Amino acid sequence: MLDKCKPMTYNKIMDTKQIPQTIVETASYVKAVNAMWDETTQIEFKNYIALNPQQGDIIPGTGGIRKIRWQSSGHGKRGGSRIIYYVYNDKHPIYLLFAYPKNVQANISEKEKKILSDLVSILKNTFKE
Repeated sequence: MLDKCKPMTYNKIMDTKQIPQTIVETASYVKAVNAMWDETTQIEFKNYIALNPQQGDIIPGTGGIRKIRWQSSGHGKRGGSRIIYYVYNDKHPIYLLFAYPKNVQANISEKEKKILSDLVSILKNTFKE
């Protein structure tokens, strides 16, 4: 069920000829970015990742999970964030899994990598056609 309903607004992504990929935001991701970013930054990131899903670096040992760095406006070089996401291919959604400020955590732990790897296995099984 939808908690909020917002009217559709014009978005500059509508000017592109490229079709943006669908995005799925997990509750963990939403909670983190709501604490870190304003609405404009959130929209800018989603527009970017929807058109550039392969831009993040693949995290070894996770089955294809990616990490991308995103600069929060007005926070300088050290104020960046890390977004952890998964994209199977261009026919399936981009899963925004979680995010964190760079100053809180540099990299994900081995335990987190294992959990993410298990999640990828589950997602891949659901994608089998």
